[in-house]
Amino acid sequence: KLPHSEIATIADEKFTKYLFNPENPHGWAKGQAMSSRLGYDIKNWEKLRDAIKKNASDFPVTAKGTDKYGTRYEQLQIIYGPNGQPANVVVGWLVFDNDVHLSSAYIAGVRK
Repeated sequence: KLPHSEIATIADEKFTKYLFNPENPHGWAKGQAMSSRLGYDIKNWEKLRDAIKKNASDFPVTAKGTDKYGTRYEQLQIIYGPNGQPANVVVGWLVFDNDVHLSSAYIAGVRK
């Protein structure tokens, strides 16, 4: 399980300035996949954030290494979108002491 998942945080900017921002070349492709597969977009991103947060304690994680920023974990979550369709969403977390926050989220197989 994700250590300290009960205190995990997710910055709004991960959605508003990264995933669903057409001017962000790194996040936009991931956001477009979320929109087409699940039905999440800039108008309802809060529901995606809430689903990821809710699932943080329910799915197993794999430690991906530790550096000066903390330990990185990868989690594969099954998320259902407003369109009723499921997708495998890869969620990255960074854990440092008692700070746990989302570092990445994308549909499995979609990266830029």
